[in-house]
Amino acid sequence: MTQDELNEVLKSHKLWLDTKGEEGRRVDLEDSNLEGLNFSGSDLRYVNLRYVNLRGTDLEGTGVYFFKGPGHHGIYNSKDDKLYIGCQVHSLDYWLENYVYIGRRYAYTDEDIEVYGQWIKSLKELK
Repeated sequence: MTQDELNEVLKSHKLWLDTKGEEGRRVDLEDSNLEGLNFSGSDLRYVNLRYVNLRGTDLEGTGVYFFKGPGHHGIYNSKDDKLYIGCQVHSLDYWLENYVYIGRRYAYTDEDIEVYGQWIKSLKELK
């Protein structure tokens, strides 16, 4: 995807957000290669980022934070307070209270759970 193509997709998504789905189109970036693209100032609420390659992507100002975890990657969207790790999607507060339980339930090592926990806690400090 080129930057111009991305800008058009994001413009349509913004219209979709502004009109509550009456106009424009909800963006779905699943399986997209976004390497090197700039998302500064973009509103990415409700965006499907499953299997997206974000290497080299500038997400500054979007409220989206990406984490390459030891197992699954994590994506946090501060605008809708959703943290995605693997197939789990919860609010940041829910993760803070339950990340140890979730990690053990899915057979993460204690070290992995600690890494995710530190990242989750650092996200809370950003709010």
